[in-house]
Amino acid sequence: MEEKKYRKENIVWTVSEDYSKLPATNLFDLKGQDEPYIYKMTLLGSVYKYLNVEALFDFLYQHLPNTELKNEFLKIVEIYLDDCLNKKMLEDRPGIKSIREKYFNSKINYYKNNRPKDVEDEIEYAYYSSLLGHYAHSREAVEKVVRDLHFNNIKFDTKYIIKNLNAVFLKYFYVNIQEDKNIEEGKFITKDKKIKENDTKGIKDSKPRIDFNMLKSLDSKKREMTEEFSLNIESAEFTNQLSESDVLFDDKDSKSQNNVKYTNDEKIREMVEDRFGISMISSYVSKSIENKFCTGIHKGINFLMTEGVFNDRVNSKYFKNQIYEQRIKNLNYFNENELEFRRTISELTTFLKKKINHDELDTILKIKQGKLMSSQVWRSNYLNDNNIFYNKRMDENATISVDILLDSSASQLGREESISAQAYIISQTMSNLDIACRVIAYSNFFNYLVFIKFRDYKEPKSFNNKIFDFKGAGSNRDGLAIKILNKSIIENSYDRKILIILSDGKPNNVIDLKSNSFIKLDALDYEGEDAVRNTQEEVFNGKLNDIHILGIFTGEEEDLPTEKRIYGKDFAYIKNIKRFSKIIGFYLSQVINYDI
Repeated sequence: MEEKKYRKENIVWTVSEDYSKLPATNLFDLKGQDEPYIYKMTLLGSVYKYLNVEALFDFLYQHLPNTELKNEFLKIVEIYLDDCLNKKMLEDRPGIKSIREKYFNSKINYYKNNRPKDVEDEIEYAYYSSLLGHYAHSREAVEKVVRDLHFNNIKFDTKYIIKNLNAVFLKYFYVNIQEDKNIEEGKFITKDKKIKENDTKGIKDSKPRIDFNMLKSLDSKKREMTEEFSLNIESAEFTNQLSESDVLFDDKDSKSQNNVKYTNDEKIREMVEDRFGISMISSYVSKSIENKFCTGIHKGINFLMTEGVFNDRVNSKYFKNQIYEQRIKNLNYFNENELEFRRTISELTTFLKKKINHDELDTILKIKQGKLMSSQVWRSNYLNDNNIFYNKRMDENATISVDILLDSSASQLGREESISAQAYIISQTMSNLDIACRVIAYSNFFNYLVFIKFRDYKEPKSFNNKIFDFKGAGSNRDGLAIKILNKSIIENSYDRKILIILSDGKPNNVIDLKSNSFIKLDALDYEGEDAVRNTQEEVFNGKLNDIHILGIFTGEEEDLPTEKRIYGKDFAYIKNIKRFSKIIGFYLSQVINYDI
């Protein structure tokens, strides 16, 4: 125990670069596990490095006596500090990224099979799920507090952080026990109404895991908080229209929280549209697609196609903001490497332009009927070459179509910047060559397959910029996405049809939400060997219908063998962006030289 304690303190000291303070290692919940302490102690070290911890402890010392949910509020503090400081932490310690993601995923997997035991677990599950693009059903108050704090994670300034924590405390946690002499100490109440005793059944008589009296020895003057952080100051951002439903109490045993099962399809669709955007096609067309394609292993899956346009609902605004935040990251990444990316676009454009022009001449010479090319008649007499006719349709670059399909599942989190850049490079090149190009991202959420259209074949070059809205969320039912898009490509009027799929080679869409399920869904899980084989079949079917399919691998090396199984010889793994133009150019040139 002592050895582990010293290891924790050493991590905090190393990260904070300050050995003068005794770290409060119990500030964050460790649940007695070995794995999380590395990540959480690194986060705590960042807190000591970048924030005024004395001011933070002052704030907690003053506020915790005014709530029964002490550890629950400390959990709020923990996730908000992670939300505000993780960028700086990962910049300082890049190696912690994989540890952080592994821990988050382990918690998500745990809660998928084990219902959160209390408010603290529920807060944790909601936060980790929001970061990884998963859906975690929790009471409305938990969703609100996590969302409210995420909207206000733009600074890592101590005063800013304390101000927002104070606002959340006032709205969701504050109990002024001295206000009503008739209220027994320890009862958890709203601002003006005592909660009935049977409604507080699940609440622990919360003693904070950290003793701030041991950390702080405050004199009377120190205890007088500045007006900025006083309990009398309310933040309109959080506390407007406070309702009883906003109070965080553990009522999972009460009748009102009896794991109600919703079966309303409209409720599910509303949640899907909140996250991805409203449908751009009619319900009749969607239903027709579902009836035609969502069969067999895909039975029960619904289809939504959107252009990323959102309505005015609160949840819609939240997810729209998340996409905007990711767009800024994607654009920043592109701008930081703009010289290299622009050079790649220029090289790819020049290379393919030569190939297209050369191919048109070669194809003309191979044609044995059509319009006579008088300048080539001599070849028939002297070389016995009857390929002296040409077909005018080869003069138009529009005889080639390129579709780019992007796996936008949560497994792509952290790779959005590079994937959006690669898709933009290809699409921009096609625009330069006047080749019809369509870009679609796909993701699964609940029992929905979602297509997000960034640009269509005949839309102007400016639409390529929408690709930077790419963000990972949900899971991926690759086979169904390819199946639906294949049919659309087969029916288009272009002569040479190319489909480029950027994916991680890991088709996975688990529908069953286990014990946490609050909605009954009839669709089948899509995972493991069945999912790989189905994706492989749809790629093969596309090739049988003269679609040239190239898989660009964007995942982890451990999944590379699966990618090879799915795409055969037609896949590319591009580790170095400098080779991007050569690899993609070579493949496309092979397609261009392919005889119709």
